[in-house]
Amino acid sequence: MKIGQVAHRFLPSIGGIENYVSRLSRDLGAEGDSVTIFTTTDSPAEVGDSVHVRTVPAIFQNSRNPVPLGALELIQEAKLDLVHFHSPWYFTSILPLWRRLDIPVVMTVHGAYPEADSPSRTSIIRLLRPLAQRALDNSTMIIALGEIEAQRLYQIFRTPRNRVRVIPNGVDIHDCRLGRFKPTDHFAKERARNILFLGRATKDSRVDSVVKAFQLISANNPDSRLILAGPGTRELARRFTGGRHGVESKRIFGLGIVSHDDVCRLYNSCGLFISLGSWEGLPTRVLEAMLHGSVPIVAASGSLREVVATGQNGVLLRCVDPTEIAHVTGDLLDNPEKQQEMAALARSTVLDRYDWKSCFTGVRALYLQLLGRGG
Repeated sequence: MKIGQVAHRFLPSIGGIENYVSRLSRDLGAEGDSVTIFTTTDSPAEVGDSVHVRTVPAIFQNSRNPVPLGALELIQEAKLDLVHFHSPWYFTSILPLWRRLDIPVVMTVHGAYPEADSPSRTSIIRLLRPLAQRALDNSTMIIALGEIEAQRLYQIFRTPRNRVRVIPNGVDIHDCRLGRFKPTDHFAKERARNILFLGRATKDSRVDSVVKAFQLISANNPDSRLILAGPGTRELARRFTGGRHGVESKRIFGLGIVSHDDVCRLYNSCGLFISLGSWEGLPTRVLEAMLHGSVPIVAASGSLREVVATGQNGVLLRCVDPTEIAHVTGDLLDNPEKQQEMAALARSTVLDRYDWKSCFTGVRALYLQLLGRGG
C-alpha cells in the first residue's frame, strides 16, 4: 500500500500525535508498505527506509496550528492509495479536506472536543468547530481512541456510528526498561516520594495547579519532590521556587525538554504521575507512566475515563482544583503500600489492554478493508 500520514507536527517536535504517527509509520514500513509523512515541521526526523517525510511550507510555521501552503497538491502528487489525517482541528486537515478526496480518507481524532471545564474552550475553538466538522464529514472513516470519544463524536458532530471505528491508542510495551535516576542526579532513592508531571507547560495542561497543589502537599510531606519535564517547565519551576513564599528549590525540579531515555528513567523514578490535560483522546504519556508502575492522577478527560479507575489503578479527579489534587496525592504519599498495589494494577491494565501492536493491527486492518483487500 502507498499510505500518506498528515500531521501538523512530527518528530523531533514533542507531542502525542507526533509519537502516534511515528510508531504507525515505522510499523507500516516494516510490513512493506510505502509511507509518506506530510508535516509542517522543519528538518523532521527520519523514520526508516520505507518512510519518507515531506515538509509542507506553512504560514505561522512555528505555531501550534500552522497554515499549510499547497498540502493538497503534494498529497495528490504522491499518488497514494489512502491518506490518514490526524485531528480535524489543525489546518493541515482542514484545508486539504475542504472537499472530498478521490481516495479513502482516515481521520484519527486524538480528542474530540475540550471538556466543559477546559481553558481550551476559547472563541478561537468555537470558530474552528464548523471547519473541524467539515473535515470529519469529508473523511471516509474516523478512528476514535475509545468508546467515550466515539460517543462524543456523535453528540458534538453528529458523526454516524457506522463511520467511527474504536481503536485505542497503545504503547510499545518493550520500548524502554531503563533504571531509575541515581541519587547523585538529585532524585531520592524512595520512588514513592516523587511526583512527576510530563508535558508542555501550557494553559491546557494546568501545570500551575500541579505546582500549587505541591505547595500544599510539601508542608505535611517534607521529603516529597515534584519533577516537571517538558517544554517550558524549567521556567515554570523557577517562578514557583523564587520569592519569599516559594517552595524550596531542592523540592521542585524543572528539567525542561528531556531525551527519550530520560523520560523512561523518570517514569521508573516516580511513584506518582499527574496529568491534568482537558483536551485528550487517550494520551500516550499516561499509558507509558502506568506501564512503568507510576500511579496516574488524572483529569477525567477523553477516554481516560475508560482506563483509570479511582482507588484501583489510579485516581480520576472529581475536579481539577489544587486542594483536591493535594488531598488525593497526599493520601497516596502517606500510604506507600496502597501506592504499590495501585501501581501493579496500573501496569497490568496497560499490558492487558493497550499494547501498541493491537492498535497497529487494527489500523492496518482498517486500511485494507477500505481498499477492498481485507475483511
